[in-house]
Amino acid sequence: MKNQIFEIGFDQSKGILTSLVLCKDPERANFIKAGRGLAEPHGVPWYRREDGKFYKTTEPYQLESFEEKGDLARAVFQRHGVKIYEDFILKNDFFLVRIRVKNESGHPFYFKREDCAFYMPFADSYDNAEICRKVRCHTHIAAFGENSYVRTERMGISGHNVGVVLAKGSTYSYSQEDCRESNDRGYFALNVSPFHLLDGEEYGLEFVVFPHGGGEDFFVQAQRFTPYIRTEAVDGYVLFKGRECEFRLTAPKKICRAQVKIGTKKLPFTVNGNRLTTHITGEKYGELRLSYEVNGRSGEAYFYVSPTLEELRKKRAQFIVKNQQCLEKDSPLYGAYLIYDNEEKRQYFSFDWTDHNACRERMVMPLFLAKYARKTGDESVRKSVELFTEFLLRECVDEESGRSFNNIGKDASRTRLYNAPWVIMYFTELYLLNGEKRWIDLANKMLISYYKNGGTHFYPNGIRFYEIAQAVQKSGETEKYNEILALFDEHIDFILKTGTNYPQHEVNFEQTIVTPAACLLLDKYLLTKDEKYLCEAEKHLKILIRFNGDQPDYRMNKAPIRYWDNYWFGKTRSCSYGDTFPHASAAHSAHCFYVYGVATGKREWIRYGRQCFESVYCCFRPNGEASSAYVYPERVNGEKGGYYDAFANEQDGLLYLAYKMEEL
Repeated sequence: MKNQIFEIGFDQSKGILTSLVLCKDPERANFIKAGRGLAEPHGVPWYRREDGKFYKTTEPYQLESFEEKGDLARAVFQRHGVKIYEDFILKNDFFLVRIRVKNESGHPFYFKREDCAFYMPFADSYDNAEICRKVRCHTHIAAFGENSYVRTERMGISGHNVGVVLAKGSTYSYSQEDCRESNDRGYFALNVSPFHLLDGEEYGLEFVVFPHGGGEDFFVQAQRFTPYIRTEAVDGYVLFKGRECEFRLTAPKKICRAQVKIGTKKLPFTVNGNRLTTHITGEKYGELRLSYEVNGRSGEAYFYVSPTLEELRKKRAQFIVKNQQCLEKDSPLYGAYLIYDNEEKRQYFSFDWTDHNACRERMVMPLFLAKYARKTGDESVRKSVELFTEFLLRECVDEESGRSFNNIGKDASRTRLYNAPWVIMYFTELYLLNGEKRWIDLANKMLISYYKNGGTHFYPNGIRFYEIAQAVQKSGETEKYNEILALFDEHIDFILKTGTNYPQHEVNFEQTIVTPAACLLLDKYLLTKDEKYLCEAEKHLKILIRFNGDQPDYRMNKAPIRYWDNYWFGKTRSCSYGDTFPHASAAHSAHCFYVYGVATGKREWIRYGRQCFESVYCCFRPNGEASSAYVYPERVNGEKGGYYDAFANEQDGLLYLAYKMEEL
């Protein structure tokens, strides 16, 4: 099937849509990932009886018939007396997927949560930067009742993107399948809201598929082709006690009837043409579920009432010092900050699973605490940091050479370049905390060691050359200052030469490979005020922002896509590689957006960065407990999702970077 907009291909033996190409796309990218079809019925588990016993099986729907003629293709599937009729109808500038789920079993049929789902298998995988930029897409899913959508954004700069909006029916969540490694988000399935059918009855869904230019144009086109209701929280979906937030609903036509509720409480609102405006106030900590109905179309939005950043910092600092520092004097971990298991209420360490050791990303805790001690003068935190420093020099850093090790015992079995920048920044903060020149000298020595070990061609997270340079200059070491500027320039030259063909690190291509490029170029601009570096940073920011979604949910709105982190850093690794919305790494993107806003005076970028940053606040509890991530999907590889991981691990980098943003 083909017209001036779409070229659509089917696997007729399976009755599924397997190719979706935009005709004007110079890259000829297929938006559909091989192995599944767009809107293909999802074979959810079924219980069958055999030999007097029940067995759980994932029995797929069987193709009964398929035909393609002109601008219409029809597929019929069946399973256990339920038939699914699918029509793919090609229009002038969009196409329609019309689905009828019909009960032909001879008895009533009830579909509970997860019993009815349809695949949205968009090509969201990370091969390498070049392939990703050209032919892969980010998949932003909003499953919020009748007002649901899937927005794809090409990973590179492109005006050729695909949107899917639910025009009929209702979905409430999505699941992921075949998420098996760090470079593939697997297959997505939209879960249909529960319903039931008497014999002979049917339930209808319609998906409208259309091209869009990316970003805001998705919402423009969505309202051109569908009755989609645009949702906007002016100050973001994170609230603070007693503070009011303006929330808007914009319909494609004049609003004639509407209703807005939080729980069972109806909210007052005003209507001006096609826009409804209401206000929300956070009264107690936790989630607020807002439901609405506009012109007969219903949907949901999710807000979160959080303690202020100042309150989070205080409670978190106290919690870490009290609960996450090892105080066993006979242990090699004495003084270390460890993972905290919120379920077991105890510390956790693993030497073999290095993402659970006392080095690596756990360095964000002392970074935050060193900064906190300097800002607040808290002596208990200062003493805790001093004890940690003894551990660090004893087990993880060679002061003579400036080498940073991957594990305790100064284990040299692996050199991991991600580690050193955190330690370098820690010693820089330690110098700023107590003024001892020893620490900035060590930071400088480690920086030189980092570059000798390949740092010039590496994209590190967390390091701020702007601040290191300032600290070295403050110490009076002019020669060392010039030396690190030379190393910095060599690194910047590599970034400029590489452009957007980002090097592969532990993951082939992802958000925190783009953030270092943008951040370091912005640092160079702050040091030199040379507009060239600002222009180069903008190229990376345009790619970086494409990772971020606009869903009406505090966990996803303005938050970048992350999906492998819980496997490596979490406790519940059974949900391997599932989407983590939010994850603390959002702070790196937020920091870039914010710095760019400050550097250019563009307040919309400052605001965007702040909202991106606040998306992670829900990972911190008012009592100081924290979670490394929220596993967002309904299920991942068949395992139940929708929970905060029990491990407090690397989330405290957010609190540290918040200080960085405030100091600009």
